[in-house]
Amino acid sequence: MTCGLASIYAGHLVDFKGTKWGLIIGCAFTGIFYILHSFAPNFNTILLLAALTGLAVSLNLPTVSKSIVEWFPQNQITTALGLERIAFPVGGLLGAILLLYLGNLFGWRKAIISPGLMALLGTLFIIHSYQNKRKINQHLNLIQNKQDYFSF
Repeated sequence: MTCGLASIYAGHLVDFKGTKWGLIIGCAFTGIFYILHSFAPNFNTILLLAALTGLAVSLNLPTVSKSIVEWFPQNQITTALGLERIAFPVGGLLGAILLLYLGNLFGWRKAIISPGLMALLGTLFIIHSYQNKRKINQHLNLIQNKQDYFSF
């Protein structure tokens, strides 16, 4: 519930701070809150952490949509957004099945760490790999200008 309510404000924040920032903060806090679930001493703490996880995920939803709009050509945006819209529920379903399996093998406290670690790995990937398309285009234009200058 917190995810849906906070998404509107999260979108404004991402518009102000930037796409890469939104992806990093959203993924990092999602991972941290998932891992903290495994240390919860009681059900009330789990509910609080679930609400905080929802706030972190609320940052991811508009940020992913914004990154699609930034990166995809105009004639492919709606297809990409459609695929993104089914990725969240399908990923949730597959994650629930995997967590059930891991919970039976290792116990729920150890199992709930796995989505947190995946989110933190995703955060590292974003930090090192995600580039702003505008910066890449500026770099490509600079290379093209140098090639034009040196060509005969």
